[in-house]
Amino acid sequence: MNSHPATTDREFLAAAVSTLGEEDLIFLNRLVIARLKELEQAKDTAQLAMLRLADRVEFTTNEGEVKQGFVVRLNKKSVSVRSDDEQDWKISSTLLRKIPGSIKVQFR
Repeated sequence: MNSHPATTDREFLAAAVSTLGEEDLIFLNRLVIARLKELEQAKDTAQLAMLRLADRVEFTTNEGEVKQGFVVRLNKKSVSVRSDDEQDWKISSTLLRKIPGSIKVQFR
């Protein structure tokens, strides 16, 4: 099935789902959740691949404050960032925005 199913494909799926029993719906739910996790992981991996050590980035905290800093470590599932106010943050790569045209930081 392509990434943008036609309306008729969705109608067919909706009709098929309406005929399933509880056990089959639970099985289908597990398949859907597994697929969503795969897609999320692929998105995270692609985003992580775009970042390099010392890249200038910004992000918005849970309190709505925009922080800027630089990448100090690329982890498997997150990025370690040192903000300009010298706080250390561990953030999902999908929440970071690269700051274009910024000067890279030299580590000692």
